[in-house]
Amino acid sequence: MMLISSKLRIRKILRKSLKNPFEKAIVRTEFWINQFITLRLMDFGEGTEITLICVNGKRFNVFIFSLEEAYEILRDTNTYCCMDEAYRDLIVNIKGNFFNVDSDTIFWNYCDYIKAWIDHDYDTRLLLKDDAFPILKALYEARGTKAREVFKLEIIKRFLSGYFPVITYLISEGYLKYFEFGEIICLLEECIEIVGSHNYSALKTQIFWFLRDTGNNYYYNENFEKAIKYLNDALEFCPTDIETLNQLSEVYLRRDEYELARALFEIAIMLPISDGIFSKICKRKALYNLGIMYNRLHLFNKAITAYNKATDIDWDLVNTWDQIAIAYKGKGDLKRAKKAQKSFKKKENKMNKKIRFE
Repeated sequence: MMLISSKLRIRKILRKSLKNPFEKAIVRTEFWINQFITLRLMDFGEGTEITLICVNGKRFNVFIFSLEEAYEILRDTNTYCCMDEAYRDLIVNIKGNFFNVDSDTIFWNYCDYIKAWIDHDYDTRLLLKDDAFPILKALYEARGTKAREVFKLEIIKRFLSGYFPVITYLISEGYLKYFEFGEIICLLEECIEIVGSHNYSALKTQIFWFLRDTGNNYYYNENFEKAIKYLNDALEFCPTDIETLNQLSEVYLRRDEYELARALFEIAIMLPISDGIFSKICKRKALYNLGIMYNRLHLFNKAITAYNKATDIDWDLVNTWDQIAIAYKGKGDLKRAKKAQKSFKKKENKMNKKIRFE
């Protein structure tokens, strides 16, 4: 019989518990597998008993199958490549069997299954993806010897399996961050060839988001060299994404590479504004940053032109007026500089009052 723990049922129980649901839970049975993994049968009261896997202080609850049935399902590789794919088709039968088994039997099945999973070198096909990879990651970070050997290999194996839900999961959950930039690009290129035309567009979107978000993180951590690599590759997948153009421009601006920054800002500015407010914010940001660049280069007339276009999009943008004052002061027009500075102070006070009120 196939056994499985219902995560939805667990979440419902935990929501009804205290803010710390484990505060009053009792460990009814405990099984130590190795120095990193312990299984505990937790009694939450009201007849609720749940098996948890503990890895270096982190708790996990997993969907569990008997090992014999898992291999029986996977034996015919033309049908299923992993338990994720099998679960999609067999969910009705699986859930039907769950309530016929007592918690002690489930607990010892967990113990047998996790021991077997370890003996089979943490083969992530034998668990569902959102169980296998978080547990394996926790073991990897706890410096479990075998886990450190197989962790990246398992990511590569599942990434190149061609099974799209697992591929997108690995991208969206950030598992590619464990690879070097060059390895990621090679992996993505191989994956694009494998997934087929029907998933190509969706995969490109996932890859773009991963590259852009990773580039942004490097930018905020002031690792500009890596930020440039990731953001440039993101633009290969979506060359007209105004947010990415802005971010890469800002990286070049921070590095005083003004010609590269200007070229990208101008591309962003030339893109048509859609009806969405986000598009307007991005274009206004590009104009604002372009003005900052011109101010640094003492091209004050060009800076004022950029800021005027920014105020056409949003008249009340506070910092724009401070930069306009700098530009007028730079060109010696003190009267207009004073007027712009007055507008800046007025809008700044208005904004601060609004923040205090909220």
